[in-house]
Parts: sequence; structure tokens; C-alpha cells
Amino acid sequence: MASLKLQDLRLDARRVTVKGKGDKVGVVPFCSKTAKAIWFYLVERENRAVCNYLWVTEEGRAFSIDGRRLHRKASRNNTEKEGGQKQDITSKKGL
Repeated sequence: MASLKLQDLRLDARRVTVKGKGDKVGVVPFCSKTAKAIWFYLVERENRAVCNYLWVTEEGRAFSIDGRRLHRKASRNNTEKEGGQKQDITSKKGL
């Protein structure tokens, strides 16, 4: 998802073209509510984007591969607190 480019998005048709494993290409539809949310994001994105990737950092640059790996790893790694409770290390709530 982080590697989607603006040209992959068809907001008017409510579809996005994605590339999966083995470079398989697929078209994924989305609902009008999602289209509206993406439209609001695109309006805000215009002020800071310096690339043609759909999702950009606060600085307007594309997400790095390392950044995606770090986030995925953090999302999967929930550390245990004392007493066996899970602690979500990706949110401030778990701190």
C-alpha cells in the first residue's frame, strides 16, 4: 500500500490498481465513503507532497522501505507485561 502512486488511483471509478506478489496486478474497488476520505486526504496532501506517491510523510516524501518494515514489525510485536497481559508497543496507550 505504501508504494501506491497517484496514477494507480481512480477516485472517480472508486478503484485502485495494486501490484501483489509475483508482480500480479489487481484492481481493488472501494466504497464512496472511502473515496470521500481519500479525496479529503488528497486535498491536504497537495500542500506538502514532493513526489507522485499516494501516501507521503509529513515532509511530503514517499515512505521508505525500511520505515514500512519497522512499522510492520512493531505492529506484530506485542510485548508482554507482568501478569501475562499484552502491551501494544505501537501506541502511546501501551507505554
